[in-house]
Amino acid sequence: PTPARALAPISFAGWSEAGSVVPLYLPIADPETEMVAPFRLKLTFLRAGAELSEAEATALVEGRLVSGRLGRLMALLDAETVAIRRHTRAIAAARSIETADAASLDRHGGDLGVPRQTARLTLAADGTVSTVSEREPDADYRRRLAMYRAFAFPRPSQYTTRFSADGPLAQMGFAGTLELREDVNPFSLAVALISVGLTGAEADARADNFRNFLRRWVLLDLNNAPPAARPMSAADREASGNLRKRLRDFVEIAAIDAAMAPDLALGLDRAVALFRAVGVGQKLKLVRALDPGAGSRYSLGLGLGIEPLTAATLDTLFTTAGGPAPAGASPEVLATFSALKRPTNLKDDPLGSWVWRACGFRTVHLAEADELFLSHLATGALTLAGDTSIVLPATGQDAAGNFLASFVPEAGSDTSKIIAAAAASFASPAV
Repeated sequence: PTPARALAPISFAGWSEAGSVVPLYLPIADPETEMVAPFRLKLTFLRAGAELSEAEATALVEGRLVSGRLGRLMALLDAETVAIRRHTRAIAAARSIETADAASLDRHGGDLGVPRQTARLTLAADGTVSTVSEREPDADYRRRLAMYRAFAFPRPSQYTTRFSADGPLAQMGFAGTLELREDVNPFSLAVALISVGLTGAEADARADNFRNFLRRWVLLDLNNAPPAARPMSAADREASGNLRKRLRDFVEIAAIDAAMAPDLALGLDRAVALFRAVGVGQKLKLVRALDPGAGSRYSLGLGLGIEPLTAATLDTLFTTAGGPAPAGASPEVLATFSALKRPTNLKDDPLGSWVWRACGFRTVHLAEADELFLSHLATGALTLAGDTSIVLPATGQDAAGNFLASFVPEAGSDTSKIIAAAAASFASPAV
């Protein structure tokens, strides 16, 4: 525009995803006509400080003209969404030495007790050694940290190598057998749906509408095909139909509503394939899936209630898991079979948790005597109870709800395993 002025520089920072949109220029409109005079922009593109040619810039950047108030709003929302997504990607990358950089890489060094070097050695022609102040580049620092991490925080596979019959300990004369047992103890996660309305009926209706939305667009129903309006490729729709058929052939559906999260259906499919491959005759019985009236465990389709496995089924699985993989099994079944980690004795795990976990279920909890709760989330014994329908009060007052998170004991037990383990740990004398 006239007079010409410089635009503020914009930048696609690290971890920006392809297709990111950043607003560049907002021309000033005439207040009466709301029209914009013709204008011309001259742009220079830099990458890592080097200017790009026109061909290079064209291959990387696309310009779009958006007009109107709605266009401005969309540009603003796009820019904020891009920033949020970029930050989440950067946070995820910072958790690993391989992808961390700058300050996040320094934090990994702090955990390992290996600071970044601030100087480097130089060798003069006359043989004199001196130092030059220079911050160690990320690539060099990352390589150094990777070496130290292998010693400070070894992976299970590295322990296995060191404890093996021909490992370092055996070479030093140790004739015993060592095994590292380290189980992950994840945070327990529970999800509850809270709906708000001017009346209780309105709040309940909103909750029902949201569950109907989940049924239409997210959940997998063993009794019904996905709605035609759900965006799915023909291949995905066919795969969904085949999965539902396989499950209906081996699962007795006693649940009123058989809708569930897709990951739960995949876990059941792995279990069914494994049972068929090893000759298990017991059919699974689905007692509960999506059930709004059954508390936080089932209110959003994030958990299943099935009939527990019989002693005969567990015995067959226990015996089979101790031998070779089933002959002629599919790669999927072989992957599940290899993930089986059977207990020392069957009585140590009467629920068969070791079987369900190999199929992808992170929670195996006996909710009732005839109902085993399974979830792909680390829910464990945690439940949320409280006012899931909140009525908005009169103007000037705050809406409030009372909620209780608790670890519920398994059926037939007086105390949750988590609470009992914590109490036992607290009561045991320090070593």
